[in-house]
Amino acid sequence: MWITTRETPGLETSAAALDPLIGQFYDFKAHHTSPGGIDVRSFCVNGHGYIVNEFHRPLNIRGVNGHSFLHRRSDLSNLAILATVTEAFTPDPKAYVRDTARAITAATGGYPVRQVLAGFLPDGATGQPLGVAASNPKTRAGDLREVLPPPLAEAFASYITALGAALPPVLAPDTVLYAPEIKYYNYRVPVDPATWQSRDIAGLYVVGNAAGYTASLSAAALSGLIAGQAITDRATALSQR
Repeated sequence: MWITTRETPGLETSAAALDPLIGQFYDFKAHHTSPGGIDVRSFCVNGHGYIVNEFHRPLNIRGVNGHSFLHRRSDLSNLAILATVTEAFTPDPKAYVRDTARAITAATGGYPVRQVLAGFLPDGATGQPLGVAASNPKTRAGDLREVLPPPLAEAFASYITALGAALPPVLAPDTVLYAPEIKYYNYRVPVDPATWQSRDIAGLYVVGNAAGYTASLSAAALSGLIAGQAITDRATALSQR
């Protein structure tokens, strides 16, 4: 069995601060392991995008997410910072992340929390102010260190510091952090990695993030291309019999 849940704050800064990576790899993946051993990485990068609210109705949790639009661009870019919470970290990852998210929104009366980097990482916000104004007004100011479990707070702080070592403008004091954003990854469907065909049901191809192996648009798309080629090859071989 493989199951993992991810607790995620969003980071929003000037578009120029992230352009060196976004210009080369739009939805870039930057991975880091915190001193506490938690795997953390970037996810859902949105160049010239916006932070919006999302409502997890079954869980009664209001969180945030990032979006980009084809014909509407801001002067800001954002990304999610994913900390992977597995059964090695806590016996019930889903409950752990769900309870954390609820605690965050409860602290502000049901709204997502936002905090400038100078508040979350006072000794690490070493960059120059960038004139960042939060793009999401449907949030409330708060202290993320008061509502995040210490291991997660330290993992996120470590990641931001490491990202800032590569992109110093990210460490601007007015860079904005948002929380919560949560992602669930379910059981991995048994598939042949060479074709993405189910090992249990012949002729069934399971692709994309739903299969449990990918966690990005590019990887999900690639799995579809591999499955499509496998289906084509299979059909060609059958037609030649």
